[in-house]
Amino acid sequence: MKLFLCLLTGWLLAFSSPVSFAQVRDTLTTAEAPVSSSALTAPAPIESSDGGSYSPIFYVLEFGLLCLLMSFVGAGVIFILAGLVVIMALVAFGLLSSSLLVGLHKRSLTTGINLFIMTLAIVCGLAMGGPGLWMINSYTNWLTSDMALISGLFCGLIAGILLGLITCNLLHRFVQYVKLRLNM
Repeated sequence: MKLFLCLLTGWLLAFSSPVSFAQVRDTLTTAEAPVSSSALTAPAPIESSDGGSYSPIFYVLEFGLLCLLMSFVGAGVIFILAGLVVIMALVAFGLLSSSLLVGLHKRSLTTGINLFIMTLAIVCGLAMGGPGLWMINSYTNWLTSDMALISGLFCGLIAGILLGLITCNLLHRFVQYVKLRLNM
């Protein structure tokens, strides 16, 4: 089936390209200027093919359609950004609620906070590592695009785990320091 679809696509491209790139006007024949008797006189101008019937109102219509097209593009960008914000809010709410549920189940506030910090660091590492290495690779061409994306995700995962562990350790030490200072 895949071979059939590839052959069909190739056949359609092969037979549609001469039609789509064909000339609609004969360019081998040129319009002849009237022969003048004197070499000092300029030849008569050749009239355009549309006969001068292009109205200025068409410029206004083209500008209006261009403005309409740009407004549709702008609305599309706004909808895409709003969708991304909703997705990020849902992910953040999921991270927070799962950390809260684990903290309540274990009856430990620090376990819930540590889980939240770890999952947030991992998600941020994945979100920054994959696209980051992919963009760097688009300029340097070290790897293929797929390999750069997968390598970036893996490096982001490792960096997120390390960042989460370091942050949890620092938070634990800070809490112990505050407890010692409050007991004095």
